[in-house]
Amino acid sequence: SGKQMDEAFYAYDIDPKHDMFLLVVAEADGGYYAGAIRMWYTLSYWGIPKENIAVLNGQASSVLNPEINNNLDITKDDIFSANQSTPPMNGTHTISEIKRDGTILQATMGDMMDVVDGGLENASIIDARSAKEYYGTKKAKTEFKVCGEDGKSQCYTAFDGHITGAQNIYYTDVINTDDANADVNGAGAIDSKDASFKFQDIDEIESVFSNAGYQEGQTAYIYCRTGTKASLLTFTSAAVLGYPTRMYDGSWIQWGKMANAVDTNGVELLPAESNWRVDTSVYTESLVYNSDTNKVSP
Repeated sequence: SGKQMDEAFYAYDIDPKHDMFLLVVAEADGGYYAGAIRMWYTLSYWGIPKENIAVLNGQASSVLNPEINNNLDITKDDIFSANQSTPPMNGTHTISEIKRDGTILQATMGDMMDVVDGGLENASIIDARSAKEYYGTKKAKTEFKVCGEDGKSQCYTAFDGHITGAQNIYYTDVINTDDANADVNGAGAIDSKDASFKFQDIDEIESVFSNAGYQEGQTAYIYCRTGTKASLLTFTSAAVLGYPTRMYDGSWIQWGKMANAVDTNGVELLPAESNWRVDTSVYTESLVYNSDTNKVSP
């Protein structure tokens, strides 16, 4: 929310109009990387201009490691240590200073339904989840733990599958996760945790998208389960390739709830005649219901 953005600006004395935001992930982990790029989406959504946001190409432990990067005229201690003082908590800036509207980056559920209704001629829907989630063989957790007999167990979406017409690109397919050549993290072995996590070359990334059906001129609509993994592909599509791009931030934890589910008293959460029902072959493919897990407390 705008209030949360203002609180961050206050805590760290950030000037959203003039400061440069450098987004860095410290170690080789797809989730961490997607989380860092999620901040790119957030800042862009709130109107921070692209000239003020940079993303380090790769994990810091690899890219900024002078032991394996001979071009760095610094020591390891220069990078991985700092005298961090308590945040000043005296910022004076607010997000309202930014007059640019970046909300066009976001696609709503209604937008996604319109895209499907339109036949996907001018759009390409991309699902950034795993193949098991895409095909509905893995249940999607929601953000709540109010289900089960005790009312405290993990909730799952009412159904699984993928949005009709969506093609699957796993979110780390656009970065290098298998190019480790040194023990970057000092764990005593060279493995996937030592990969650079740099973006693949442009032509390779273009092939990833084209192999998923993307055609020149289309708008890419990207989603995942929560909107975090999708951020990595959204950044890649919009900022790296320059494609028209929108992210369905509600993602599957919203889409997968829009069914004729009932609460533990048997009351329908979404009437059968609702126009927002998407548990149909029109809007969802590989549809699998979670009838034993979607009952929530009133």
